[in-house]
Amino acid sequence: MLFLLTVTLQRSALKVKDGKGGFLPFIINDIMGLEKGGGGACVEDLKMVLKGHIKDGYVFNPLAPVRKGDTKYNSSPDLKDQIHCLVSMLPANNVSLLDEYDATGVISKLRDIRKKATELRIPQVILLTKVDEACPIVDKDLKMIYRSKKIKEKNYDHEIDLNDDVDMLLLSALKNMLYFANDYVDEQTE
Repeated sequence: MLFLLTVTLQRSALKVKDGKGGFLPFIINDIMGLEKGGGGACVEDLKMVLKGHIKDGYVFNPLAPVRKGDTKYNSSPDLKDQIHCLVSMLPANNVSLLDEYDATGVISKLRDIRKKATELRIPQVILLTKVDEACPIVDKDLKMIYRSKKIKEKNYDHEIDLNDDVDMLLLSALKNMLYFANDYVDEQTE
């Protein structure tokens, strides 16, 4: 199970169709991301998601974490309820602003969540978005992403048509996330 930090307001389990009427054998959990100051998901909630204590459909409240009596609280999570790979998405064009984010607590929150994931031995991936905006060379030729000293952010949400170069980067990242998640599951079941 993958865990993505994004801008959604509730935990949503997303199944990916296989093109044959079924689904691929993994689930992506989309959850509310971190925001400046007191906004965004509560760090304690995100730690509970990692351990499988928060059910699908839970609406995040930045002011108060989930409570054990809540209908969306899972008191005895199975391996299938737990997160198997933590994926943090960061915009590459704002990486230079990390000090500003840290002053508002976003980086501290992310560090706290990643520390918990490390304690739980959950593999972690940071996915950089908007790489085309971070580097003019990558903007001209996306294949230069691995050679660029300053990676420019590629935001694929503005595309009307599919772009094979972008698709290959996304599929490569997803493949590696799934390998990490599979390794984690193997370790937990040995």
